[in-house]
Amino acid sequence: MTWSVVMFLAVFIPVWLAVMGSYLFFYGHVAPAALGRWAGEEGYRILRRRNANPIEWFSLARGSGDVIYRVWLQDKPKAELECLVRVGTGFWFSLSVRGCPVQVVRWEAGKEPLPPPPPSDAMWDRELD
Repeated sequence: MTWSVVMFLAVFIPVWLAVMGSYLFFYGHVAPAALGRWAGEEGYRILRRRNANPIEWFSLARGSGDVIYRVWLQDKPKAELECLVRVGTGFWFSLSVRGCPVQVVRWEAGKEPLPPPPPSDAMWDRELD
C-alpha cells in the first residue's frame, strides 16, 4: 500500500464509523424513545408502530436524518387513532431523545383526534339572552 492509501483509510474509516454509529444509535434508540416521549406528553398510548412504506417515506421525509412511522394510538377517551409521524431533524441523526423533534405529518381519514372542547370558563352573561 502506498502512503496516500494509508492516509485515506486512516481518515475515512473513523469518519465512516462515526456516521454509521450515529445512524444506528438514532434508529435503534433515539427515534423509538422520542416517539414514546411524544405520545406520553400528548396523552396518547402507542398500540402499534411500524416503519412507513417506501412511498410514504419518500413523500414525507425531509432528508436521511429522520424516520417516518405509521402509528396506531389510543387517546384518553379510548378512541383508536392512526397517523404518520416524522421523527428526527432531516439533516443529521439526532443523538438526544429530548432534543429529537416529533411531528405528526398526516392523520388518516376518519381516524384523527377530535378537536379540543371549547373552554368552560367562557365570559358571558346568561341573563342577557
